[in-house]
Amino acid sequence: MPTLNGDSMLCILMILHEVRDVEVARAGKFRFELQGRVVEYGETKFCLISCLRFGPYVDIKNTKVTTSSTLRNRLFPSVKDEDLRMKDLEEYIKGLAFSTCSDEDAIMAMQMMFLLRGLIGRDNNTCILPAMYELADSQYYWNRFVWGMYLWMYSETQLRLWFGKIYRYLRDNESVGYANMMKYTVTGFQLPFKVSFTCNYLYFLSAY
Repeated sequence: MPTLNGDSMLCILMILHEVRDVEVARAGKFRFELQGRVVEYGETKFCLISCLRFGPYVDIKNTKVTTSSTLRNRLFPSVKDEDLRMKDLEEYIKGLAFSTCSDEDAIMAMQMMFLLRGLIGRDNNTCILPAMYELADSQYYWNRFVWGMYLWMYSETQLRLWFGKIYRYLRDNESVGYANMMKYTVTGFQLPFKVSFTCNYLYFLSAY
């Protein structure tokens, strides 16, 4: 704990205030007790803070793609779908080809990078789903996709894995020294979650 700061400390702070309740979890919400008051956080607050589009959930991971993305073919004509990684997209944006591509392709490449790296937290070795490129073929469909619901469903699942990861972290590192301790991470679009928690926390502190 003393070595943590920033987002890591905020995540730990949130965990310490969470009240784990089966009924609340079934309702797709999180419950916290702050300064003797109860705060619930769920899909609605996530939607309001993130300002992203919401609607029926679409599972991109299991969406079958019948045609090849034209954007993907222009950006990575020599890379197979199963070999395409985040590092390829990052290298493209940093490379010379990015400076000569069309404005439309440059915008979509940056939007994909912002979504996958900035919001979802994908690392360099993560595959890029073909359905993601299919959406990126059209700025219209990309903007109308329910990214808010997609990120909420993904983030809710990841955030609920906190305690399991911490338990395994403590169990596996019980007999090793600090230098050899394994680490754990919690991915997902946590920014709206952190904003909501921090605002509520500061509000309750100011009320005393």
